Order: sequence, then structure tokens, then C-alpha cells
Amino acid sequence: MSLSFYHQLPALTSFEEITDLANFTEVPNDWLVVISDVVNSRQAIQKGLYKSVNTIGAAGIVAVINALNGADIPYVFGGDGASLCIPPNLLQPVCNALLGTQNMAHTAYQLTLRVGAVSVHDIRKAGGRVLIAKRQVCDWYTQAVFAGGGLALADKMLKQANSSYLFESNPLV
Repeated sequence: MSLSFYHQLPALTSFEEITDLANFTEVPNDWLVVISDVVNSRQAIQKGLYKSVNTIGAAGIVAVINALNGADIPYVFGGDGASLCIPPNLLQPVCNALLGTQNMAHTAYQLTLRVGAVSVHDIRKAGGRVLIAKRQVCDWYTQAVFAGGGLALADKMLKQANSSYLFESNPLV
């Protein structure tokens, strides 16, 4: 399935609409949930590195959007990382962008950025759902809204010891 899935989602215009799961759509089974996460971010923040952690988290989103020439992809920013959903044909440029961000995090900030992807199919097999809606925030900006617990499950799967979902060991890349 192409990027048009997200682009074609109708935008919800009122905040109340995102509180109703009937307004959400299942992310296609062949798509991927991409996760970036600063390792030990709480400790880094306690050491006064809040801005560095935040910068790295945002940098991953910017790197991906730049690598995809500004494509409209759904994502959420988590402060110390991000969750994005992409079709499989975008995996290679997204992987390259996030591995570059991982290198920058280590070189410039001496922090470790964990990056990887879990297929929506695997999330569903593990009992999660990846539901999405698009909220029209203003005339020129929409924001992805996720539900179903699938992003949290993907994050957990990525953080497992010796996870095969990490980009450096991901056979999909």
C-alpha cells in the first residue's frame, strides 16, 4: 500500500472527534511502525541534558521528513524520540535517515538513539492494534493521532534484549 493511505484519510476538525474510536482507521497490515528512542533519557535529563534529549528526539523526525522530500507521513513526538508509520517501500530511506541521526546523537551529544521498525502485522500478532486518525489543527497543519496500544507495543518489542527489530539487525533493511 502506498503513502496515499495516510494522505487520503479525512481530517477531523474538532477535538471531540479524536475521542471516538469510530473515527479511527486501522493502519494497513503491510506498514511499519518506526520507533526512535534516546536510551536512558531519564538519567540524561536528570544530568541536565533535557535540551539534548529533546533535540535528538525531534531530529529523527526532521531527518525522516527530509529523506522523504517532505512526504506527509504520520508521526508523534515523544520528547526523547518519535513513532512514525510508513509503507514498506519507504523503509530504506527512513532507516538511513535514522541511522544518521543515531550517529549524530552519539557523536555530538554522547547519547545513544535506539532505532528500529516493527511491522503492523507483527504488532497485530502480538495482540496490539494500530489505529490512526488525522486531526486538522489549523488551515496548514494536520497531526496524526494514534490509538489501540500498537505504538507502545512496538516500543516494547524494540526494547527487548537482542531485538531483531533494531535497524542494525533488522533483516528487512
